[in-house]
Amino acid sequence: MRDLTEIYSDHFTAPINGKRYEVKPPSAKDGIMMRLDMQKAESDISYTKWINILFGGNELSDDEAPSGGLWDELDNDGVSINYATHFGMTAIAYYAFGPEVAETFWESLGKEVKPAETPTT
Repeated sequence: MRDLTEIYSDHFTAPINGKRYEVKPPSAKDGIMMRLDMQKAESDISYTKWINILFGGNELSDDEAPSGGLWDELDNDGVSINYATHFGMTAIAYYAFGPEVAETFWESLGKEVKPAETPTT
């Protein structure tokens, strides 16, 4: 068998302002912990913690802006907090629920998507 990295990339990428940004996958341990955390009630989930882990940021502090990893790249490129947060939330969706969920989340801007109604005849 070939090495899995030769036939599959598990990095999440998405464009913002014409530039494609990449989130490297979490470690197996962090990925499992994130998936378990996403099963909790929404009010009990620390999305900022998971975005920071996925962005490769430095330890979070209550009195300092997130820094390191993708935070610095996004900041240097002038990406707004709304775009950075949406990108981070979509990365969580990608690694916790899969590419299809992430694409739907990205395109819907995080709004709930209702299935199309079947016409009645």
